[in-house]
Amino acid sequence: MSLALTIYNSVNLALPFRGFYFLRRCWLRACRIRVGVNTRIATGARFYDSYITIGDEVWIGPEVSIYSNAQGRVTIGNRVDCAPGVMIVSGSHQVGSPSRRAGQDCGADIVIGDGTWIGARCVILGGAMIGAGSIIAAGAVVTLGTYPDNVLLAGVPAQVKKTLSVGAERTS
Repeated sequence: MSLALTIYNSVNLALPFRGFYFLRRCWLRACRIRVGVNTRIATGARFYDSYITIGDEVWIGPEVSIYSNAQGRVTIGNRVDCAPGVMIVSGSHQVGSPSRRAGQDCGADIVIGDGTWIGARCVILGGAMIGAGSIIAAGAVVTLGTYPDNVLLAGVPAQVKKTLSVGAERTS
């Protein structure tokens, strides 16, 4: 992780919960993270390494942590909402010997499709390809796999629980 991202993560803790979105976007762009227009990042959101692309009109809630590396890039589509405490982790380790089970570093890309809603305290691990318009239930752990568009994922490990309507939703 770069010194600039370390400083960003520290300063972001001191900024008010809402607001300063322009400053956060500019600072992350200076750290070589691609951040789309009108993306809002709350206080306490942390970024580890710069292999991250965030789309337009994204909400990154408080205490969200995004870990990337050269072997595992993170791509977040447009209009994605990340609730508080979400962890997105593209890196891992190969299984090592009995003397140290966390072997050599490795990683796999993560792609989160446009319009996805990620519930509080979800964990998304390397190799997860989440389809557009999906919902990930609070507390779910999404592991390696390709998940279709417009589904509800829930559980540990996350599984498709329901196919969601693709028409315009109405609230009364």
